[in-house]
Amino acid sequence: MTDELREFVYLDSMSVNSLLASQYMAVPETVRDVSEDIEGDDSQKGLSGSIGFQGIGSIGGNWKSGDSEQSRRMSETEQRINDQYRFSMLYKTLKESDQLTNLSEAKATDTTSLELSQGQVVKVTGNCETDPLYRLLSAISLMMRFTKAEQMPQDEFDTNDLDDITLDDGNSIFALWKEILHGEQIGLKIDPDGFRYPVIMSVGIENMWVNPEREFLGAQNYTVVGRVTQVNSGNEAWDFIDLLKIFRSVFSDESVDKFRDSITEVGEKLNQSDNGEFQIDVEINREDYVVEEPAVIIDPIAIYW
Repeated sequence: MTDELREFVYLDSMSVNSLLASQYMAVPETVRDVSEDIEGDDSQKGLSGSIGFQGIGSIGGNWKSGDSEQSRRMSETEQRINDQYRFSMLYKTLKESDQLTNLSEAKATDTTSLELSQGQVVKVTGNCETDPLYRLLSAISLMMRFTKAEQMPQDEFDTNDLDDITLDDGNSIFALWKEILHGEQIGLKIDPDGFRYPVIMSVGIENMWVNPEREFLGAQNYTVVGRVTQVNSGNEAWDFIDLLKIFRSVFSDESVDKFRDSITEVGEKLNQSDNGEFQIDVEINREDYVVEEPAVIIDPIAIYW
């Protein structure tokens, strides 16, 4: 039962739908019908909705929305309920047809004994973390927001304002490095329970269900379902940082390797930077942002706890 209770951190709905279709399963158009009935003027909208599940029935409700923001949130809630339901369908189908390999139960002594193939769907549970540079820049971002909030007049302060305070509101050098290094991808490594080698992946920020700056500040225990893209025997480096992945497609291995070493220098300079408000010290080592050991590389479908 616990395996069916999921709090999602990341979910790739396009991948879920594609895999459902590959199993010759109809992808439901919707599992929730939401209709809008405009009552009075445009400033007041009545929203009614119901959620239908086989064997459960439907759950309905009515809401009043005074602005487009409330309507947007209702639409996002509808979409996420759809996505969760579709993932549950996919997970059940893969598990019942023995197409889901639980790496945390494999207890392999070496990668070759796994005989994992490209595209194979796997599940793994364990402590997960990103590279220290991302954690450093995220910590700076959150502390800048706190500093900005302290400076706001108390009678005008609203907790919702914190989401509008971004890294760009602080020292631009931090925002610049965050954009240059990580772009739209965040590298993650799992130290799996019951499995000898790490499982590594890049997650797209657009598929995150939570704020990655807060979620990935430290190691968290997650369950990940994804498809194998490669079993790396350790003869090829894998980079957490998105910029390095791009460089590998353009520059020689020697040039990319030199740039990897320079990342350590960037981290040291960011650690030494002082914006007048606070100082953060995070140790940056090459092995923290480059995986040069045997590992299983996957394309994540879902990350949850």
